[in-house]
Amino acid sequence: MTAPIFPKILALPEMHVQAWQVCDDVLTLTIRCLRRKATCPVCGAASTRVHGRYRRQIQDLPCHGRRVCLDVAVRRFRCGNPTCHQQTFAETLPMVARHQRRSRRVQSALGQVGLALGGAAGARLLGHFGMAVCGDTILRTLTRMSGGKEPSAASPPQEIGIDDWAFRRGHRYGTLIVDLARRCPVDLLPDRETATVANWLTRHPQVRVVARDRAGAYAEAIRQGAPQAMQVADRWHLLKNLSETLERLLGRYRQSLRDTADELAGPAAPAADSQAPQRQPGKQQQLAQQRRACRLARYEEVVRLRHDGMAIRAIARTVHLDRRTVRGWLRAGRFPEHAARSAGPGRLDPYRAWLAQRWQAGCRDGAVLFREIVAQGYCGAASTLRRLLTPWRQTTTIPNPSVSVPSPRSASAWLLGTAYRSNPGAEYRQRFVDRLCRAVPAIETARRLASDFAAMVGKRRSPDLGAWVRQVGAAGIRELRQFADGLERDGDAVRAALTTDYSNGLAEGHINRLKMLKRQMYGRAGLPLLRIRVLHGARASITVT
Repeated sequence: MTAPIFPKILALPEMHVQAWQVCDDVLTLTIRCLRRKATCPVCGAASTRVHGRYRRQIQDLPCHGRRVCLDVAVRRFRCGNPTCHQQTFAETLPMVARHQRRSRRVQSALGQVGLALGGAAGARLLGHFGMAVCGDTILRTLTRMSGGKEPSAASPPQEIGIDDWAFRRGHRYGTLIVDLARRCPVDLLPDRETATVANWLTRHPQVRVVARDRAGAYAEAIRQGAPQAMQVADRWHLLKNLSETLERLLGRYRQSLRDTADELAGPAAPAADSQAPQRQPGKQQQLAQQRRACRLARYEEVVRLRHDGMAIRAIARTVHLDRRTVRGWLRAGRFPEHAARSAGPGRLDPYRAWLAQRWQAGCRDGAVLFREIVAQGYCGAASTLRRLLTPWRQTTTIPNPSVSVPSPRSASAWLLGTAYRSNPGAEYRQRFVDRLCRAVPAIETARRLASDFAAMVGKRRSPDLGAWVRQVGAAGIRELRQFADGLERDGDAVRAALTTDYSNGLAEGHINRLKMLKRQMYGRAGLPLLRIRVLHGARASITVT
């Protein structure tokens, strides 16, 4: 069937659509080339001598849900150059690359879908659009179209941000480099070693500003590879380090946190009969006691090994613990008890005060208490009530359900004031902080110094840094003194953070995107594929060759 309208609709330059037909949801277009001569790909000589013809099937973009196949009549020409070793050659087609069975438009679509979704997800999406391909085909298209190279930029980056990201958290890390001016990734390095980063910076001598976190490996790499560059510490990481310092300090005062929570909650209700025989602990309580005894024995072993002069890493290998756990135990100065889980809101909350009153009056029958609260509107299960009454039967006092002991991490946020601004429970948290500071003067001093440093970072007051460090030295708080020593060692980068607008937040955002892409491929993507999707996908500059 002839189709004179197709040349006007389809973007096929120098091509003529002779006929078209639909068979099994496949639209086939019969096409021939209108050019009278072709150019030899070896010597460049033009030729009009046709040697023969053959047909070539090319996949094009679908049309109205139907697959499109271009049936092209391709001619072979004789090369007229007697010195050329290529005797015959096939004419080039404008809509398809050499040795390809898909048009350039299809290749471009596969590349863009692969950048956005990856292999398997992209294949599923394209299947709904009438383009049946597999995930490996999309990945091969991405690799071929990118050429395994990073996208070219208009000019080399001069202001960059560096941060690490995890192939596998705690085991293997890489490095992401971001152009702060263009707000796009520049390169993805296979590790975060000092030598690797320094070599990259050596190959880019135009870099003049590097924003980074507080990692010492990156600081040393910049000093080696780009000594001319200004290092800028990230302000968010400065505040994060401050919060971790307060957390370590509060870890030494866990008992003070518990005492403060008990004081604010008030005295617990005594049981009606304190002389009643105590029940034997149940199976779960016995298991909890056994686990605590094992942790206590391991803690005592850690303290003994440290007293004998063994290093923290060696202690961790000996007792089969993570070195961060060993370091936290030693910093605490005493056995760190597990914090009791605070009960969340439940259906028994409106009846707890009434149940405590009935328990004091001598009613210990769970079935009776259950029927009474059901009559008042309780619609929960009897097992929920039994779990509430179990600790009451084992003690001479009724535990106050409202007592919630904050962890050192939560309490550090309360001290900095970042957890109770315009937040439910703000009044309680403010009272908790005030009472804790009155009970422990060291915490009050740490709170004042931490607030001063946070205000210094927020308002960019670099001249106040030296005075603040001297105040920390006079305060004599070990954790804050260690934090101040780290600031002095990284003094130039910290002062640049307090005087310039550079930040590493852009690198953090791109790392968040990188982790999203990695999870999208179920963590099975290697570095080459991640480089293609991170670098080319951010710029959307992948082209068809």
